Amino acid sequence: MIKKAQFLTRMQQKKLKSPIRGMYVKGDYDTLDLYLTRYNSAVITLQTALSLHRLIDEWPNNPYDLCFKSGYRKINDNKIRQYRDLPKTFLLGIEIIKRNGCVFKIYNKERLLLELWRKRKYVADDIYKEAIHKYRDLVKTGELNIPLIKKYIASVPKSDLFYCKLSDEVL
Repeated sequence: MIKKAQFLTRMQQKKLKSPIRGMYVKGDYDTLDLYLTRYNSAVITLQTALSLHRLIDEWPNNPYDLCFKSGYRKINDNKIRQYRDLPKTFLLGIEIIKRNGCVFKIYNKERLLLELWRKRKYVADDIYKEAIHKYRDLVKTGELNIPLIKKYIASVPKSDLFYCKLSDEVL
């Protein structure tokens, strides 16, 4: 902690920056890390997670896709795409990753496939096709846990639809 006078001096000398309202940093920073620190209850999902898992070639730019437990307040920030999920399914498939000295939550590859189907209308066609192609490659190499995907599918509504998508698009 620094005292108010030191804080104001550093702000005037431009030693501290405020890239996000209420957050101050010195030196270089990564915007994604700042948002993940600010919204530490969020789970990285969809395009941002696909990028971090290297399932698409595009690196995550804002807006970042973050999932929150239903009931979380609305975020009015154009650099965040906010999704909500029921408490029953929100915690399925969460992994912990370390990135630039910080710890964050992200959906694993298996859960991310289910998210890709559930929130299909929010994903561009070219990104969807690229991700499905990479998932097929993961199945061929045995890197994808199919029983785990089936377990996740069984826990969400419209599971019959997702079983069909699994067999038609990925297997």
